[in-house]
Amino acid sequence: MDQGIAAVLGAGVGIAGGLGSALLGHMTARRQSRDQGRLDHGLKLRDERMSAYLAFLEGAERTLLPLADLRECLLEPDEFSEPAWLRIEQHIDGLNAHRGELVRLLTRVTLAGPQEVDRSAGQVLAALAVIARYIEPLRGAPGLDARTQPRFDELMHEVNAKHQSFVTAVRAVLSAPPL
Repeated sequence: MDQGIAAVLGAGVGIAGGLGSALLGHMTARRQSRDQGRLDHGLKLRDERMSAYLAFLEGAERTLLPLADLRECLLEPDEFSEPAWLRIEQHIDGLNAHRGELVRLLTRVTLAGPQEVDRSAGQVLAALAVIARYIEPLRGAPGLDARTQPRFDELMHEVNAKHQSFVTAVRAVLSAPPL
C-alpha cells in the first residue's frame, strides 16, 4: 500500500509539475511576444518619425537657402547680371513656395509626434512667417540698400535659433529607446 500511495503521489506531483512548467512556459512566451510586439512597434514608429523629421528639416533648409541669397541681394546688389528687385522678387516667391511645402510637412511631424517636436516645428514655421511678412514689402521697392539688413539679420537669427531648437528636440526623441 505504501508503494501504491507513493506511486500515485509521484504521478500527481509529476503531473502538477508538468502543468506548472507548461503554464510558466506559456506565460513567458506570451510576455516575450508582447514585448517583441512593443519593440517592433517602437522601431517602426521611430522610423516613421525619422522620415517625417528629415523631410521637415530638408524643407526648412530649402527655405533657408533663398533667405541667405536674399540677404546678399540686400547687401550687395549685383549690377551686372539682373536687377536687384528682380532677384528679390524671385527669392520672395521661392520663400513663399517653400513655406507652403513646410506647412504640408508640418502635418507629418504633427502626426508623428511627440508634442515637443511638433511645437518646435511650428515655431520654425512661425519664425519663417515673420520674416516673410518683413520682406514682402521689399517687393518692387525702389532704392533698396543695407538699411533693411540689421532687422533681416535679427529675424534670420531667430529662424536659425528655432531651427536649432527643432534639431535638438528631434535628437532627444530619436536617441530615446524605442519602447
